[in-house]
Amino acid sequence: MTVLVVMLLFVLACGLAYRISLSFFRRSAFLGIDYSVKIDRVERLSSENFTFSQTVTNRRGKPIACLKLEMRLPDGLYFLLPDGRGGEYESAQVESVFCLPAGATVTRTWFAVCRNRGNYAFGDALLLRADPLGTVTVSKRVTPEDGYVHLRVLPRPEKRLERLALTEVFSGCYQTVVGTTPDLTLIRGVREYTSRDPFNRIHFKASAKLGHLVVRECEQLQNDVYNIILNMQSRIMEPHGGTDITRPDHIEDCISVCASLLDSAAAVNSPVCLLANIPTEEEGELFRSAEFQGQDDLLSAYRMLAELPMQMSMPAEEMLDKIIEEHWLYERGGHIVMVSAYVDDRMIHFAEAMRERGVRVIFFITTSYQNTANIPDRTEIYIRYPNGIFEEVHRDGTA
Repeated sequence: MTVLVVMLLFVLACGLAYRISLSFFRRSAFLGIDYSVKIDRVERLSSENFTFSQTVTNRRGKPIACLKLEMRLPDGLYFLLPDGRGGEYESAQVESVFCLPAGATVTRTWFAVCRNRGNYAFGDALLLRADPLGTVTVSKRVTPEDGYVHLRVLPRPEKRLERLALTEVFSGCYQTVVGTTPDLTLIRGVREYTSRDPFNRIHFKASAKLGHLVVRECEQLQNDVYNIILNMQSRIMEPHGGTDITRPDHIEDCISVCASLLDSAAAVNSPVCLLANIPTEEEGELFRSAEFQGQDDLLSAYRMLAELPMQMSMPAEEMLDKIIEEHWLYERGGHIVMVSAYVDDRMIHFAEAMRERGVRVIFFITTSYQNTANIPDRTEIYIRYPNGIFEEVHRDGTA
């Protein structure tokens, strides 16, 4: 009997000791562990890769045999992981296992890719440890000591629009890596050289004949002013009244087209402004950006596109009615470019109404399967077909 009592007391003492040690382990499992994150750049274009590193430091006097770190990226960002066959695959989540001696610091670097434009703040992770017997696992959500890392993903211009110019005005110059270069097809003569003229404008052959320095005289630069209208409604029959967009991929394509048009306008130094039916501080009003002009404003324009919310404030027909009611605000320069996932009869009527007021309307449509068949002869429409190429619709309705 005495032996049984002793054995029972021993078992109870062991259980109590285990519960005490387990309680102590739960409280102290993550004490002295520092966690931080870094990113190589704070701005990227969509589809570009970036480098992301996690650093874990053990400030304790004892080693940590096994520490597991789990991290998940926001939607639109993905880790690039080897697939074992020489390639890569994308994953939104990764797991790391660290063995940390006392006072040691370990850094793990990951390669990731930006798939969607937008502003991202991330860096938190889940730490996991098992007790010495491996029977209980504890976890803790940790945030970086220096705060979250921030990444702005800019929209990538639509490659298929590289040969389509936003303006029809000849400038006499074209853009190169080193600056502005005269277009030899638009030179109308020569004039005397001044100290304000760039050296590459000097016409040395004519200067030798005339006995003094002369420069090439190009066609005068004339800038058009454009208003770009971005339609955030992704489908003709999309439900109205809410902020959800049923086909965000269609709108992302439209934003890429807007980036291309802004790029095209910057190349010829044309002022351009963006309008969109997204929520604003004043309910019922259209979003209107600042005016961008030239290469110096192009980055600001891309940042503006990166911050556009995936929300719709009003249906497309209501937006077009507002523009027609205040048409004098959009007549400067005489050009409107509308970017939309579709074109319907209401948009065709809008183009005709603005044409009567002296404003030219050009459409860039990113889908080819939900468009009206009633396209008048004078309407300028570029449609992207399944092969990814934008083609102008001819007068007979074909591309």
